[in-house]
Amino acid sequence: MAPRTLVIALGASVVAAACTESTGPPLDDQLPPQQEQFEQLTAPDGALRGLRWALEDGAPEFEIVAGEEDEGAGELGLGVVAAPQSGPPRLDRYEVSFWAVRGKRRSIQINYVTDDGFRPFLRFTVPRWALHRRADGTRIRRGEAVLVTVTVNRTQLRADFEPSGLQFSRWSPVVLKIWYGGADWDFNGDGVVDEQDERNKRRLNLWFQDEPGADWYTVPSYHSRRGQWIIAWMSHFTGGQVGY
Repeated sequence: MAPRTLVIALGASVVAAACTESTGPPLDDQLPPQQEQFEQLTAPDGALRGLRWALEDGAPEFEIVAGEEDEGAGELGLGVVAAPQSGPPRLDRYEVSFWAVRGKRRSIQINYVTDDGFRPFLRFTVPRWALHRRADGTRIRRGEAVLVTVTVNRTQLRADFEPSGLQFSRWSPVVLKIWYGGADWDFNGDGVVDEQDERNKRRLNLWFQDEPGADWYTVPSYHSRRGQWIIAWMSHFTGGQVGY
């Protein structure tokens, strides 16, 4: 199966209270505020404008950090990484794999390199009881593990998640938080950063796609324009991007 894709894109509108700052920012492991008011948006493939990295040196460099408060964090088994002699491991091939275990909270954070250090890009949190069913429909029991792979795009603020078909509990979905501070602020690509780009920023959303060529859709999310991040709650593995 193809990996699920996430993009940070600008949608047609922000339609739900759960996507605004009026309700107060949620904690990363909380369900979305006023979830019942959420209205899913859809867009055909090719209709979204994804955000691009603004780094002048081309493709960004990344590092991977395991969650400090995770249960059994030392057992994460972070794979497909290049380990330097000191400091957190750098991402090799812009991909990282780790073992998610039912009954243990696990999370990873991917930071990108700037001239003055590292800044956050992606945090992926698997709550204790989030793992529910595999792609073949079999239930995941307590203590059983699933190898999760996150692949970061080198040109767009975009990520792919595997294994596809993995399902999470509706009462304890996985939490994805994306910071878009490293994006090119010329959202519409007209060569200038102006009021139109600021208006487009208000329409940013996380968009997901189950397979290449399929329609994009949104999930319950919360957008902090002040903090320049979007947090979303996923019930199954997908991929996506930030854009409009």
